[in-house]
Amino acid sequence: ADSPEELELALKVALDAGYRYFDTAVQYNNEHIIGKVLEKYFQNGSLKRSDVFITSKLPFYGHRPEDAVRHIEQSLKRLRVDYIDLYLLHGPYPCKVDGKGDLLQDEDGKPIPDLIPHIDTWRSKDEAELKGALEAAIDAGYRYIDTATLYQNEHIIGEFLEEKFNSGKLKRSDIFITSKLSLLDHSPEKADKNIQESLKKLKTDYIDLYLIHGPWPFKNFAFGPGQQSEVDLIPHIDTWRVLEKYYKLGKLKSIGLSNFNQQQIQAVYDQAEIKPQNLQVDFFS
Repeated sequence: ADSPEELELALKVALDAGYRYFDTAVQYNNEHIIGKVLEKYFQNGSLKRSDVFITSKLPFYGHRPEDAVRHIEQSLKRLRVDYIDLYLLHGPYPCKVDGKGDLLQDEDGKPIPDLIPHIDTWRSKDEAELKGALEAAIDAGYRYIDTATLYQNEHIIGEFLEEKFNSGKLKRSDIFITSKLSLLDHSPEKADKNIQESLKKLKTDYIDLYLIHGPWPFKNFAFGPGQQSEVDLIPHIDTWRVLEKYYKLGKLKSIGLSNFNQQQIQAVYDQAEIKPQNLQVDFFS
């Protein structure tokens, strides 16, 4: 739309026609307009918050952890909601900003790249840093936590959530936790142990979604010069049977795969008693 008025009108026409998905971003500079229109529909009873799915995105100049927290909080405020259904990193090109948050440019007028690793935007093993990020996210309405054995932070997340549950600020049912099986633990006995350890570290009776982190089972990882990792030829279905066991016990509320290709997914699906319920994929550009 060329003006706020035109966007408001377009949003109303779309909502009245039954449209329920909204894709926006900080860089689109229209979150506040979408929030204004949706608030009116919520207040007059035409819609409930759960009727609408909202996607927004972190700007390329907001990749530093402290900036990411600020932008998420501002998006929630502009959209006038307690939570955002899907939030994305808008691109893999972080750029520097000054103290006011304005984009820094070189002498040719081009944005100055910021060499902040993408991983620092969303993953941390530092206890104080991670608990601070979790506190800000929870206070902003965030309720989905994605972790894994590989990330080595389940115990920090578990301690943080236990504090919130014990204080009465949150109930377990308020939070959706995803964790993943280590690539080193695909053998049935190791997978069994891994799941039990994840439950213990997360200090929870169940995990909402549990995934096999990847289709590449290893006996060991080797990173030194001339060294080679040792592959473990465990059939995927043998590992999957362990997830099925804990699903039946109610310890894993849903189970799925991560980074499997079409053929690998089909092989598990054809042999599985409990079919995969989710696929999570890493994409690097």
